[in-house]
Amino acid sequence: MLPLFILPVILCNPVVRLYPESHTLAHGYPGSLPSQLYHIPPIPVNDQSHSGPWDFRKDITTCFKQNEWVLTFDDGPGTLTPFLLDQLKQLNIKATFFVVGSNVQEIPYLVKRAADEGHDIGVHTWSHPYLTRLSNDQIISELMWTAKIIYDVTGKVPRYMRPPYGDIDDRVRYIVNALGFEAVIWNRDTNDVIYLPIIKSIVGASQLAVSKSSTHHAFLCRGFI
Repeated sequence: MLPLFILPVILCNPVVRLYPESHTLAHGYPGSLPSQLYHIPPIPVNDQSHSGPWDFRKDITTCFKQNEWVLTFDDGPGTLTPFLLDQLKQLNIKATFFVVGSNVQEIPYLVKRAADEGHDIGVHTWSHPYLTRLSNDQIISELMWTAKIIYDVTGKVPRYMRPPYGDIDDRVRYIVNALGFEAVIWNRDTNDVIYLPIIKSIVGASQLAVSKSSTHHAFLCRGFI
């Protein structure tokens, strides 16, 4: 179940690191590569210099209840994570952290702390690539190595993933679903990268998103992510 509240907030710039290939996935993760992966739709790899436009109708893009929010943080863990966890604890808010596997490898104790304090941990790939530009094996590796390190650190199997940049098509989505994940996008953005100098807190970021959403009445029919 997704925790109450949703806005994508960037925690840090991901550092690209290599991961083993999918056929060498380490034993110990509670799951195996399903047979469905032998029937991946023959959609060609995106060889363009850009991605999109995207169709998110098959993905989770809103909360299911009116005026319900889910607060999400992407790309961590990073230097801001301890501060964010302190604020969330003070405000008694639970969030979802979509983490980058290579960052978890560097500072696993922050992900363990987040999970221990009741936050949900989701997959945001190992190296933050455009997934539609990767081969099938590379996509599997990006997802499964991140899922494995989340499991190793927290003891919990992640259910949700967020594609970097929202870059997803039917081929990527099929692999995501075959591996047991659900893709979570967003419908409100704090734009904290742009407004970083004026965003001092979770409350500030949320207030900014709310004020910008006042003219988007369609979003009020369902909750925010």
